[in-house]
Amino acid sequence: MPARKTVRDKREDGLLDVFEQISPFSEQTSAIIVRFVIELEFIVPEKVRSRSSMRTMEGHSKAVRPIRCSPCGRYVFSACRAGVVKKWSTYNGKLLQDLKVHKSDLYGLAVANDGIHMWSAGDDRIMVKWNIKTGEKVMEIKTEHKSWIEGMAVTSDDKYIFSGSGDKTIRMYEVETGRFIRSFDRNGHTTWVYQLALTSDD
Repeated sequence: MPARKTVRDKREDGLLDVFEQISPFSEQTSAIIVRFVIELEFIVPEKVRSRSSMRTMEGHSKAVRPIRCSPCGRYVFSACRAGVVKKWSTYNGKLLQDLKVHKSDLYGLAVANDGIHMWSAGDDRIMVKWNIKTGEKVMEIKTEHKSWIEGMAVTSDDKYIFSGSGDKTIRMYEVETGRFIRSFDRNGHTTWVYQLALTSDD
């Protein structure tokens, strides 16, 4: 079992957020969120039972498509049709960074399992790797897809990344070099590929 510790954070509105951080990042972020909601309901049950939104994050100029959480649960990333990825704090909802490289619509986000890197992709058919701590672009992979990229998935060791596209294909790339490995298209999808997911024994 990974080591666990409870972190209490006093928010500006006077409420007490309780998160259970899990290290190493081997469990789903959803487990952290569930734990957070359970603890928060114990502290302020009326706020949870109202079923209202706990926080609204505003700032995108165009429609938001993908949203992903960091493995630690501290950050949430959103991408929009203006080609911008935004990094938010899950503790207070504040905008922390704008990640700008893409010039067109963004449809895909994938957070690496190392908790340090993230990928974005969209209409330009380029997968961009980011350092989510510094906001710097690490590398980009110009894919052979004939249409936009939406689905992305990274292997558990972060060595390979898969992309799903509007061209009905799935492509596999080596992360370290950006080298194309193979395409999954024979007897495959008959329409667009929106989402990808890998099994835990990849």
